[in-house]
Amino acid sequence: MNNQGGILVAGGIKEGIASLSSKRDDEMLFMGLALRVKMSKEFDKQLSL
Repeated sequence: MNNQGGILVAGGIKEGIASLSSKRDDEMLFMGLALRVKMSKEFDKQLSL
């Protein structure tokens, strides 16, 4: 689970399991997804006028 800024606050990979991507790559992905969701909501508000 991510917060609105894209920071992982719950979930993730189990301990002892190696990630296929770096922590930085994961953070960039989460931030991009959070931004996309936020922008989508803003466009929804504008288009529903």
